[in-house]
Amino acid sequence: MECANGTITSPSHCSGQAEAKDADLKALASKMLPVVQGHLKHARELSTSVASK
Repeated sequence: MECANGTITSPSHCSGQAEAKDADLKALASKMLPVVQGHLKHARELSTSVASK
C-alpha cells in the first residue's frame, strides 16, 4: 500500500503474485491479498469520514 500526497492507493505488489516462482510465496500472497484489500477499503472509508467532518 502506498500513500502519496495523502491519497491511499492500491497495493503495488498485487501483480507480483502471479509472477512469484515460490509456491509458498504465491499461497501467502493469495491468502493476504483479501486482508490487505479490506484494510485499504476501511482506510478509505475512515479517510472520507474524517474529511467530511
